[in-house]
Amino acid sequence: MLRLIWGFVGSHHARFAQFMRGPAATLVYLGDMLRGRERRHLGHNPAGAAMIVALMITLSGTALSGWLLEQSIEEAHAVTVVGEHGGREVRRDKTLKEVHETLANLALVLVALHVGGVAHTSWRHRENLPRAMVTGRKRPPGANDMT
Repeated sequence: MLRLIWGFVGSHHARFAQFMRGPAATLVYLGDMLRGRERRHLGHNPAGAAMIVALMITLSGTALSGWLLEQSIEEAHAVTVVGEHGGREVRRDKTLKEVHETLANLALVLVALHVGGVAHTSWRHRENLPRAMVTGRKRPPGANDMT
């Protein structure tokens, strides 16, 4: 939630309007990265921007499906207690549980890819990105850097 708010009111490079790119720009960047010629960005690079969106969507879906699953469990328990007298029963939604587990596992994969991407970009551009994520500061732009 904090990242969502920060995307609208945060510093220049943290704002969604500054770093959001389309799928084409992201694919071009990933291709350049595979060829070892990606440009350094003062803010988020297109792959990092896409990862932020993917993580926010996946984690939101995980939270929502977990909450819905919890609600269905509470409802099933309440109806089962009533059901002893009224003859009704409600079972847990198996599909919802599978969606929740899939989203949680996808989130873990995305986090691993994100950490790998940060490590790779830190190494390629000789820059401590985790420190820059905390302080909001990077070295000044060079001739080929994207601002």
